[in-house]
Amino acid sequence: AWVIGRHPDKSVLFATHTNGMAVKTMTDVYNLITDPRRGWDKIFPGFTIEKSAEYLWMDLQPKENPNNYKTIYFRGIDGAFSGVLEASWLIYCDDLIKNIEEATNPERVDNAWQKYGTDISQRRTDDSVKELHIATRWSTKDVLSRLEEENENNPRAEFIKVPGLNEKGESNFMFPYRPMTKEHFEKLRNHMDDVSFECIIQQNPIEREGLLFPENSLLHYDKLPDGEP
Repeated sequence: AWVIGRHPDKSVLFATHTNGMAVKTMTDVYNLITDPRRGWDKIFPGFTIEKSAEYLWMDLQPKENPNNYKTIYFRGIDGAFSGVLEASWLIYCDDLIKNIEEATNPERVDNAWQKYGTDISQRRTDDSVKELHIATRWSTKDVLSRLEEENENNPRAEFIKVPGLNEKGESNFMFPYRPMTKEHFEKLRNHMDDVSFECIIQQNPIEREGLLFPENSLLHYDKLPDGEP
């Protein structure tokens, strides 16, 4: 909402894991900028807002430099990209891998990377277009991990990972309002397997493939039970 208000003449592409999530996000942004209680029109006055629920775009008018593209597009990676949209200011990718089931499917992880490379990133009009990726670090082969590896020495690329718990086991999210305490994260740990906790909470991508016996699946004895083996 902030970006399209500042750059209505430009175009933004929001990409996510499914068309359903794209529809939800478009609805959320539209409600934010049209709700009078939010005051968006006081910060960015003078715009009329057009939208298409069928083609998932919103357009701000008037534009100082009229063009044929809309201000913001919303797409799931299961949708169509070619020929109908562009990104001249920002590509924003939010969780291209939906959940743990998709993350453990190598074909689905590779498909997300292919979709990013052939469809999403190709929508940028030039190299000045910025990219913002926000995602759970499910896999060492997901889009974010591959981009991080590709851009290891790129001074224009920045990758930020903030784990729930720091090296001392204390929370990194002790906000003044509704803090996420150490106990909160420990409770989550107790309800997850080790790999899920590392991926979702600690932002450490780990491959499940080849982990035949995760530690928390094993039974431990301080002495062997009685009876014949």
